[in-house]
Amino acid sequence: MSHFKTQLSIAVGLCSGALCSSLLAAQALEEVVVTATKVAESQQTVPLAVTAFDAGAMQQKGITETSDMSGMVPSLVVSSPYGRSQPNFSLRGVSVANEFNANAASPIGVYVNEDYKQFRPTHGMQLFDLDRMEVIRGPQGTLFGRNTTGGAISVHTQLPGFGSVGEFSGYAMGKYGNYNRWALEGAVETTLIEDVLAIRLAYTENQGDGYLKNKTPENIPSMVDLLIDPSNASKPVNAESDEDMSSIDDNAGRLSLVYTPTNDLEVVFVGTIGQSKPWGTVPVTNEFADINGDGLTENVFGYSRAMFGLDDDEVVTDQNGRYKTSAEDYNLKVEWDLQENLSLTSITGYQEGDYDIKNDCDGMPVAACYAHFRSDFDQLNQDLRLSWDWDKTKLIVGAYYGKDEVSTNNDQTFFQPLEDLAGIPQASFDALASTVPLAGAISAAMTYAGISEFPGFNPPVSSWIGQGNFIAGAADPADPLYSVLATGFKTNSSFTQARESKAVYFEVAHYVTDDLRFTLGLRYTEDDFVLSHTRSTFYDVNGTAQYNAIPLSASPDTSLTLGDLKGNSDEVTGRLLVDYHLDEDMMLYASYSKGYRAGTFNGLASQSVDQVTFVSPEFIDAYEIGFKSRLLDNSLQFNIAAYYNDYADQQVQEVVGATTFLRNASGEMKGLEVELESNITDTVYVSLSAGYLRSEYDEGVVVGGIDIGGNQFPFAPEVTANLFVNWEVMTLGDGTLELSSTLRYQDDTWFDPFNAEKTDLNGPGESSQKQDAYTLLDARLSYVADSLELSLWGKNLTDKYYKVSGFDTSAFGYDHAIRGEPRTFGVEARYHF
Repeated sequence: MSHFKTQLSIAVGLCSGALCSSLLAAQALEEVVVTATKVAESQQTVPLAVTAFDAGAMQQKGITETSDMSGMVPSLVVSSPYGRSQPNFSLRGVSVANEFNANAASPIGVYVNEDYKQFRPTHGMQLFDLDRMEVIRGPQGTLFGRNTTGGAISVHTQLPGFGSVGEFSGYAMGKYGNYNRWALEGAVETTLIEDVLAIRLAYTENQGDGYLKNKTPENIPSMVDLLIDPSNASKPVNAESDEDMSSIDDNAGRLSLVYTPTNDLEVVFVGTIGQSKPWGTVPVTNEFADINGDGLTENVFGYSRAMFGLDDDEVVTDQNGRYKTSAEDYNLKVEWDLQENLSLTSITGYQEGDYDIKNDCDGMPVAACYAHFRSDFDQLNQDLRLSWDWDKTKLIVGAYYGKDEVSTNNDQTFFQPLEDLAGIPQASFDALASTVPLAGAISAAMTYAGISEFPGFNPPVSSWIGQGNFIAGAADPADPLYSVLATGFKTNSSFTQARESKAVYFEVAHYVTDDLRFTLGLRYTEDDFVLSHTRSTFYDVNGTAQYNAIPLSASPDTSLTLGDLKGNSDEVTGRLLVDYHLDEDMMLYASYSKGYRAGTFNGLASQSVDQVTFVSPEFIDAYEIGFKSRLLDNSLQFNIAAYYNDYADQQVQEVVGATTFLRNASGEMKGLEVELESNITDTVYVSLSAGYLRSEYDEGVVVGGIDIGGNQFPFAPEVTANLFVNWEVMTLGDGTLELSSTLRYQDDTWFDPFNAEKTDLNGPGESSQKQDAYTLLDARLSYVADSLELSLWGKNLTDKYYKVSGFDTSAFGYDHAIRGEPRTFGVEARYHF
């Protein structure tokens, strides 16, 4: 150990020249206090990989929504397939992968004022009037509990302080930018009873036009037109809206109260109400099929973006609507100092709300793929813990109870363009067979099936096939003609999932010497699930009920449901940490931790009882070593961590045709993370972070008949990096002129576990569920005075085109991808009083 200290001292001692001279003379970095271990402690003494942003840092770096966090933390990727309010977080390759079930919990736990937030569509609604945000990497299965296999994101809102009664303070902010985007935010606080009761009110509103230009025509070619004369457009488009897509429309308000009736007791209440209802995003599709044999690529129905002459920032859509989310969130925290070194903390949280999303998942003005997702949810959490701090030992003992319920009612439509062919006689297809390969295939299939006209209802799903009703075009299901006579269909499915979680835990930290500390934590968790009122009814494309798929019934009956299904899991998780302080500014640490994500039911089951399954829990055994330091009179901070994760039974989604299943897949991750920040001079601050990640599924892991062994995990780029510079350019009057810029890099990223294994089966066009490496540049020029700040800002200044999410739609002959935001810029004013 002394050898290590000597070598590091030599390295620092070798620093010379203008740079190191300025570093030695530069202002010391501020201390960052976090609560990653449920006690207030310097970020530099916590034996965990944790990155924290206070309100000022988030403002400087332009973090105004969850997607802005992507790349700001090593190995953190944020994707938003359903807009700002529903982010999906990936930390060190651990994520929800490619599943998007409303009832499934994220493996990255999201906490607001220490209260766990289960429902993913609300995770983006809390980012306003914040005190700080902590991103804790690695499993947090002891103090945070279930569903933190990859880490935790802990958000702390701004609380009122005590001052003179009747004296008000706060701030107001307004900004305006391109795409007619504007935002208002503000907060005001005052003391109602001196040193006893304080109140704070905060509000935010964001509005703006969409950046995807809506180019939907009034009429399009029908499938018959595509077979006979593609230049003809005889089919009207009944579009949901002509508004541009991917807009912004959200607002939220918050009430915070701090009550301290005695010096030993503090009660904090925070209530937040918010809603979001933008026009949703539309996939920018990549078609790779060639059903007409003309060498041009299109989806399996004959449509393509090229047909409509679309650029990267243009879309066509018929049924994409608003993505509505609303929530009410209430949190009560009570801290009671029972004795000088013994305290009791209670965290009580309640949240309820709903979401309603009309998602055009085909990116075309036809209902080849359309989903209307609706869910109501509520949750109640109670965490109670005792903290004892005596001499060299700290002990936390606690118990947790949580329950939540999600009630879902979904409408989905698939293959609707095929309605154009219903009732067309075989002779009409025969007449086109010599020039149109698809027409010839349909005719051959009709001959095999012994029918004279194209069917009106013939869904290619197992519940219909199992009843012996499917009209097949060939005997072998692997034959391309087998499903040529399939038709479109609609489903209405519903279920309620109730979850109950109970846990007890403890963590003890003890200093063996003044420099050496051991920490041991254990937690026992028991999760119970009940799936009830599960039903799915099939309709033809005109809305006439045909049969029940769940439970199976030849006669449609919307009152018929499956019996209750139950699932449960229990697990002991925990961690062992050791940290050693080389001196007051340098620390080494090592850890082992075990993470657990509870199982869940398949929330997209709609086409057969076979889909109604309980997927097993997932687990992580994580090993980490790290080094944290403050050097050069605290003007330079350097942290580094290396880790290895053994990831068992990750919950992934498999799409077979238009049918979704949840599966488990195992693998491993290993990586290295570096964070460096420094006041290079009194006027220049620089931070640099980078993460290197190697992830792969275990050899022999098969999902849907495809061996994904050796594949990279989804949303797990090998390299992520971030460079931030803030320069106080000059003094100007009573303030300073500051220029800050952020450079973010993200390596090649796959959107599903199959990588190229599945896309290589598509064609003849090039198919890929992947985003190549890209770099984003943001900048901000500000005039900062005591109470006033005026700024010019820009994001993605090079206008880089990139994709942030996607999922498998190979059965439709196209890749589904959601593009990231283009260049945005504007002005901002902020006033403090």
